[in-house]
Amino acid sequence: MPKRDSVIIIGAGIFGLTTSIELRKRGYQVTVLERGTIPNPKASSYDRCKVIRPDYGTDEFYVEMMEAAFSGWESWNAQWSIPAYHQVGLLLLSKHEMKTGGFEYSSFHFLSNRGYSLLRLQDRQIQERFKWSVNKNYVDGYFNPRSGYADCVTVNRQLYELSKSLGVNFQENTLVAHLLTNKSRVLGVMTQKGTIDADYVVIAAGAWSVKLLPQYKLPIQVVGQPVFYFEPSNKSLFESPSFCVWAADISHSGWYGFPALTDGTVKVANHGDGVLLDPDGNREVSVEQVRSCREFLVEIFPSLASAKLSKKHLCLYTDTLDGDFIIDYVPSMEGIILATGGSGHAFKFAPILGSCVADVLERRENSFNTRFKWRDVSNRLGEASRASTRAIVEGCPSKIIN
Repeated sequence: MPKRDSVIIIGAGIFGLTTSIELRKRGYQVTVLERGTIPNPKASSYDRCKVIRPDYGTDEFYVEMMEAAFSGWESWNAQWSIPAYHQVGLLLLSKHEMKTGGFEYSSFHFLSNRGYSLLRLQDRQIQERFKWSVNKNYVDGYFNPRSGYADCVTVNRQLYELSKSLGVNFQENTLVAHLLTNKSRVLGVMTQKGTIDADYVVIAAGAWSVKLLPQYKLPIQVVGQPVFYFEPSNKSLFESPSFCVWAADISHSGWYGFPALTDGTVKVANHGDGVLLDPDGNREVSVEQVRSCREFLVEIFPSLASAKLSKKHLCLYTDTLDGDFIIDYVPSMEGIILATGGSGHAFKFAPILGSCVADVLERRENSFNTRFKWRDVSNRLGEASRASTRAIVEGCPSKIIN
């Protein structure tokens, strides 16, 4: 393939930025169109921090994918002046003794069998090991020292600067009205500023991808997950290494959080059903969601439950029904690749996402793309740690069962 080919990437989130870097390194002429600024505060990739973990129950596919991504995180840390990945560890807690079939039990035994040095903690051992106020409601769990969190601000900034240094052309505040085609192949895109020709178009627009492909019934739904930033009166209680990334019965409750950030705030969020929304619609966290979070904190970190809430927002999830991403050519339309469906767990794979998309474009074999092909999905499976009570209604999980 001649490397003079041009590629338009729609979206400058984690899929778009990493793809732009990989394609530019392979010699393509790359233009990235972003509907907002970079980073876009409305996008899924925008936040202060995100969990980095290989803890996926018995799902060997994502464990192996994370192990490949770890090398990339370590490489970025070595190259960048500000570390992107903070290996502070992850504590997975359970209200009951870990048993066969549970997420914590499955993750603990699966990773242990792969050689991970995990620390099983029960009852009083949890308080003794971490020296912070965990309510006795949580009686079992384990600590994974290999896990941690990524600094999203650093990652987005560094990838953006790297892309520009490689010669990627960025156009911010550029809305794509529609794709230009000759019925069977893409020719470019139409924006509010005019037309842009291209040999390939990569749609990495996250929650807005559906709007760019209205003729296809994409197995995607957009939900908002509540995120909270608290200001504890004594932030030293929530600083690493005595405080780490944690998840509390996450496959049932959805709740997880982080150690105190540099500004002293503590992030607490939910990895559950979320609320269905339009990406261009209201993003306000409800009073009920705030109440639910504080009630949860009473059960686990009482000293944080009454802390000042300095910031709250809904994190955008672009969910596929099975929890796997979509990285593949759009059927019956040559030259269009869809790269989306992060389902709330794509950011951790940032170091290898770009190569996944680039290999699809070049039709190269890539073992990590086997689960990301264009597909029909009729059953909601979801990622192993994701809490869900949502049922399937006519192919779309839009009904909540209480």
